[in-house]
Amino acid sequence: MVKIIDAHVHIGLQSFLKHPPGEERSKMHGFSYQLWNEPWPVLQAMDSLGIAKAVIFPFPFDEIDLPVANNYILWCCRSFPGRFLPVGLIDPDLSSKNCNSEYLGFKQHSVYQYFSPEDLEDAYRYMSDQGLVLFVHLPFAEKVSYIKQIVAIAPKLKIVVAHMGRKCPGSSMGAVEVLAELSKYENIIFETSTVKDQALLMKAINIVGEDRICFGSDCPFGPNENVQAIIREELELVILNAIDFSVKEKILSKNIMRFLFS
Repeated sequence: MVKIIDAHVHIGLQSFLKHPPGEERSKMHGFSYQLWNEPWPVLQAMDSLGIAKAVIFPFPFDEIDLPVANNYILWCCRSFPGRFLPVGLIDPDLSSKNCNSEYLGFKQHSVYQYFSPEDLEDAYRYMSDQGLVLFVHLPFAEKVSYIKQIVAIAPKLKIVVAHMGRKCPGSSMGAVEVLAELSKYENIIFETSTVKDQALLMKAINIVGEDRICFGSDCPFGPNENVQAIIREELELVILNAIDFSVKEKILSKNIMRFLFS
């Protein structure tokens, strides 16, 4: 049986919001979904679906109390050893003075957080020096140029591009262009969640290769509030795809584990 690692799970409590989103922010796509997720339903879903481990990080909102949210991720990993892989929310002040050695990487959401690549130059360089992984959700526009700014700052930084770089949730719009433009960067891999397009997975394999794609669910984001249903739907994109078993093994676990620990 193939080992499965979910490379994109959000865990955190709604109480971690320092304040509610403003009127305009609350209209944004992500705020229309459930904004909390505890470890227990995730573990239950993982056990039911045969998922060995999950990469977990906080909800990536600017309104989040970042230290509290990041510490909760570490608490989850310590409480359930061997099941969760810890990734924190990125901080412009990230350095050896405040980076817990348990983190494997940090998450940047360029839509819901207000940081630009320029704000995070020191953090990128520190992460690159330490071998930490940047999990990044790219902006709606100028995705390729945004990544190229990051690469210019830290050329060796390991980067996981969320949602294969697609523009809109539930579609593969724009993903092929992003994959093609970034195919030459061997230190960038692409995560599968919310594209809802089996054909895109085949195209991605042809463009960047089977070693640079990893499975993720983006749980609990989505119109369905059932954690297991969200993960199952995303998992089926890979499981039911007409690709070789050896390729599925790489996408479902081997690629992300190699990327995190090499």
